[in-house]
Amino acid sequence: MRNFLTYTSFINEYRSTLIGRVEYVEFPGVGQISAKVDTGNWQYNSLHGYDFIEEGKSISFTTVNDTRLTLPIIKKINVKTSIDKIDSEDSGTIKNRVENLTPDRPVVELEFVMGGKKYKEKFSISDRSRMKYPILLSAGFLKDHNFIVDPNKTFIL
Repeated sequence: MRNFLTYTSFINEYRSTLIGRVEYVEFPGVGQISAKVDTGNWQYNSLHGYDFIEEGKSISFTTVNDTRLTLPIIKKINVKTSIDKIDSEDSGTIKNRVENLTPDRPVVELEFVMGGKKYKEKFSISDRSRMKYPILLSAGFLKDHNFIVDPNKTFIL
């Protein structure tokens, strides 16, 4: 006979927290922001930022709610992004994929609150103005804090 775990029994057994594919996070001085859970990204969380000014080992940038932040740069990373070129004549089939390397993206450490609990995590800063969500939470963050994602739900916490 097979043993099947329900959400509840799995969460209890592994001391995990169930979250939706989108959750609210609260950054001190910035406010409450919708964050998308990015289970395909194991590296870094990402925060929207623009109007960068580097001063020594710090970076100033504008982020959500036109808030200006100045933070120490932990390091800089190169991020590989890919853009799919769609064949419009063939009902949306991917024709080819163009990959780009985004050099020297700054990484900073930020404190935030999610579901009433405080976290301190590393975020890469990039212009996400064309994206629906200004924050991505990485799979690494989810794993480190025992989160389980229900892709059918949003704003569970």
